[in-house]
Amino acid sequence: MYNPSAEIPEEQKKMQEQISYATLKTAGVIAGALWLTPIVLHFIKKQF
Repeated sequence: MYNPSAEIPEEQKKMQEQISYATLKTAGVIAGALWLTPIVLHFIKKQF
């Protein structure tokens, strides 16, 4: 059974932090791409 008061090993904490950081970074890149794509497409359509 899971015991929330049990100590998590330091290595596992670091690994979870790295995974969290990578996930946030990926989400940020995707959000940025989704935000920029319509703007870029709008300007491209305006040019032609």
